[in-house]
Amino acid sequence: MNYNLKRLEGEHVVLIPTSEVGLDKELRRTYRDWLNNDQEVREGIGETYHYTDSDIDDLFNEYMKGKKELHFIIYLKTPTGLEPIGDISVVVEGDELTPFNESHRDQDRIGYLKIMLGRERGKGYGTEAAKLLFDYLFNEQKFDKIFSSHYSDNEASRRLHEKLGFNQLYIASPDGREEMFLEITREKYKRQKDKN
Repeated sequence: MNYNLKRLEGEHVVLIPTSEVGLDKELRRTYRDWLNNDQEVREGIGETYHYTDSDIDDLFNEYMKGKKELHFIIYLKTPTGLEPIGDISVVVEGDELTPFNESHRDQDRIGYLKIMLGRERGKGYGTEAAKLLFDYLFNEQKFDKIFSSHYSDNEASRRLHEKLGFNQLYIASPDGREEMFLEITREKYKRQKDKN
């Protein structure tokens, strides 16, 4: 499927498709620092691997293809310009969808939300970014459902999913750490947005 990604702009953040951004030396360093040195990021995504520049290049090469994952860099609007603070994506093909595929094969447009904030956490920017992405996916791309998961002990992620209106499907511990599996439908998101 061709998704024709575009910039999505909100009050405080701008989502720019990774295919448009590319990867320069500064962004590579920033990502490497977030993934290797930020304990909150590492715990939140359950990461134990140590990323090299080559690993970051490989990640971005996959993101830029845009076939399995619709990937955006989250930029914060500042007086001096745009500063990268994280990323957000929806996986449209791959292992992340496996727990959901069995009961949703009839759905053409499903995805799995992933979000990482390397900076500026707890200020509502992740929620704003997710709402921008959901408006685009549900309204323009006609997605039916978005799935996600988070570790039960990740309080920030729990609050984000709650604010977005996700429903809990089930809890599992595939790697020994309790993980909550969630979904939100286009209809529920629209109803919730209409209330606000």
